[in-house]
Amino acid sequence: MQLIEMGMTVKIIDQSSERCTHMSELLPKALVINGDGTDSELLREEGLDQTDGFVAITGMDEANILMALSVAKQCKNCKVVAKINRQPLVDLVSTEGMIGSVVSTGSVTAELILQYVRAMQNASGSQVKTLHRLIGGTVEALEFGIRPDSPLIGVPLRDLDLRPGILLAGIVRQNGKIVIPSGADAINAGDDVIVVTTSTLRDIRDILQ
Repeated sequence: MQLIEMGMTVKIIDQSSERCTHMSELLPKALVINGDGTDSELLREEGLDQTDGFVAITGMDEANILMALSVAKQCKNCKVVAKINRQPLVDLVSTEGMIGSVVSTGSVTAELILQYVRAMQNASGSQVKTLHRLIGGTVEALEFGIRPDSPLIGVPLRDLDLRPGILLAGIVRQNGKIVIPSGADAINAGDDVIVVTTSTLRDIRDILQ
């Protein structure tokens, strides 16, 4: 929407005719094409060689990588972005420099929270390393450092009896890896845990009922 408002020509390619119809109604000024974004011939027909930017955002990491690699080879001056959700693939593609930009939705969420924090010390059990108040002060995003004696260590998150209004938004491992946690994940000593809450917390143990 913002690109269109800036006067740019936007083309959207999708294999689903239903989604194409929906996007045509939602973005009437965009050119929506019912086709396969991995089809090199189709991309050439749609003027790939004159394209300033290409974004691969299907629901499949592999398809996004293949499309981005193909476009990067065909269009040297084109800015190529691929959405990749699985961290091992993000690490591989980023390390090898195969694609111009890689977007991982999970990491973006956690990193944005980390960007909106400021230092606050606490001496009990575990440590509030950073704090930021969001949405007029009604919501807090906190980063807790987990000490070796924390009772939360090793417990699957699904087994934690969390208070209402608590969201475990991310776990930052000691190696810097950001994990968007599932119920099977557990907290380790030395981790930093990102908590978003509508309650006042002084210690990581305060997330429990």
